[in-house]
Amino acid sequence: MKIMFNTMGLGKGGAERVINVLSNNLVKENEVCIVTNIKSNIAYKFDDNIEMIDIDKKIYKNNIIFKFMSKISILKLLRLKKSIIKFKPNVIISFLPEPSFRLLTLKKISKTVRAIPIIVSVRNDPNIEYKNKIYHYLMKKLYSISDELVLQTNDSKEYFDKVIKVESVVIPNPVSDEFLCEAYKGKREKRIVAVGRLEPQ
Repeated sequence: MKIMFNTMGLGKGGAERVINVLSNNLVKENEVCIVTNIKSNIAYKFDDNIEMIDIDKKIYKNNIIFKFMSKISILKLLRLKKSIIKFKPNVIISFLPEPSFRLLTLKKISKTVRAIPIIVSVRNDPNIEYKNKIYHYLMKKLYSISDELVLQTNDSKEYFDKVIKVESVVIPNPVSDEFLCEAYKGKREKRIVAVGRLEPQ
């Protein structure tokens, strides 16, 4: 089976980590390709057999005008289509709003892409992610033509069930084998540990 992942970049982040865990496991028995919408540093170790494609090799940093032009770029749309035609995936799994909007726009206008099942993976709280009016409008117009939504929580599923009609399923985050070990059986110290992002979300 040929599986394509479509995402923003491969820097540090939750979506990037999920793609890392899934692709490294799926490539053992499948052909896997990852298409990124921007050029970024690769934060996690990927299997050498995974094909990597950047549809935009420029780094825009903090230039607001160039970032906006990059978002609406027709060239990116064409490069994404070219990557899909070349790899010929049996399924495409898309992460994050902007790459998903771009991919689903292609599904709407291209017969080639329309024939490929597309799964959209929502990684954030939709109440926050689609609070922006433009994002909310695009989500309503485009997500309904995806073949499946993958969500992290039942609350997210409830949100989309109310907003659009589309098949959806709740799947918790995968955990890499490197973080799994035998349960500790010795005497434990009494400690409380919290891990999270130290920024507004």
